[in-house]
Amino acid sequence: MKDVPLLPVKNKNYFNVLTVEEIYDDSSVTTDTSTKTPEPTIRANRKPKWERKLPETLKIDAAEPGSNSLYLRVEIENTETQRKQGIRALVDSGATGLFIDREYVKSNQLPTKKLSRVIPVFNVDGTPNEAGCISEVVELIIRYENHSERALFAVTGLGRQNLILGITWLREHNPEIDWRTGKVEMTRCLPRCCIGCRNEVRTERQNAKKEAASINACRTGPFPALTDEASDEELPPDLPFDLEEGD
Repeated sequence: MKDVPLLPVKNKNYFNVLTVEEIYDDSSVTTDTSTKTPEPTIRANRKPKWERKLPETLKIDAAEPGSNSLYLRVEIENTETQRKQGIRALVDSGATGLFIDREYVKSNQLPTKKLSRVIPVFNVDGTPNEAGCISEVVELIIRYENHSERALFAVTGLGRQNLILGITWLREHNPEIDWRTGKVEMTRCLPRCCIGCRNEVRTERQNAKKEAASINACRTGPFPALTDEASDEELPPDLPFDLEEGD
């Protein structure tokens, strides 16, 4: 057996512990080859479709009739129970949106819908309304004469008023209003507004078609028969008259 050469030692202490180099063995490391399921991304809560139709903020005027408001007798229907009842609505051009009184909702047991985000309400001067933000709405069918529509009413404190129709309602339907007599006519609604408005437009178109057909029949049809001129014998005799001198 051949002699194995000794490792060089820095100092002369032969009993000193020799340094041992560690050997890295990658065979003991196990790699996870299985596919990891990606974590689902958290999305912000989106508003439901019916809630996205509501404005971000609302403005309400003093809940008292003034020069820019008038009363309108309407009928409302509960969309869940189909219960109908008459109510006096305040048409106010100083308010935005549609409002219904909180106490009226409670006393009539109208079902409400909670909002995912509250809607702040301001007064005309820009200050926050003392009734607070809107946190729930009521879905109703409102009728006036032949006009009807499904709408969402913001629930808030209105004092002595039960229902308010704001400037957004006036702009959408553009009714004819006689501010002196308080008469309101829904004559300028769009055809897609409601069933009553569509029926009125359909009736007007049918009447216009009938009138146009009668005019075309007169133009294309035969001329009316002409009667013979009466003979001179059938004419009454000339009445005698005297001419005064100087005429």
